[in-house]
Amino acid sequence: MKNTVLVLGLVLAMAFGTEKRAEACGGGGGNMDGLIAGILVVGGTYAGVTVGMGIKDLSSDDHSVGYGVAEAVIHTPIALLWGAAAMTEMNRDTSYGGDSHTTGFVIMTAIHGALAAHGIYTIAKRREPKRERGMAPSRPYQGPPGMFSVGRVSANIAPAPLHNGAGLGLSGAF
Repeated sequence: MKNTVLVLGLVLAMAFGTEKRAEACGGGGGNMDGLIAGILVVGGTYAGVTVGMGIKDLSSDDHSVGYGVAEAVIHTPIALLWGAAAMTEMNRDTSYGGDSHTTGFVIMTAIHGALAAHGIYTIAKRREPKRERGMAPSRPYQGPPGMFSVGRVSANIAPAPLHNGAGLGLSGAF
């Protein structure tokens, strides 16, 4: 997480630090370098996050709750935006002979919807407690040392100080 914040800060510093001022003598306003750089940064981040999360989801199934939250938070609004674009494209008048891009919008909606659903599943799924590698499974608790049970009676034998020396004490439910 720390590396992601550092890289994002570096990208923003480079984007804002290299911006040129508009000049009154015709030098400003026509340069599209900033817009192109912005599109490349946003597009690269979008593609990297989408492809990266898709590959991680397909390659393993042991994701943390935090990963599920991030996946749901990132992909739910993107799926809604692609869905809105698909609905707009479906309702558009194509009688002039133009192409409809509805199929592409629906595919992108399905991809991001699947990633968002996987994020919600990852948040809600039941997880087994993790054990250290090589550790034997824990045994059920049998009570403290010296505890024994006979029927419904359980007792604990333990050393007990007596007024004339040492002895044994018996405690439990009788």
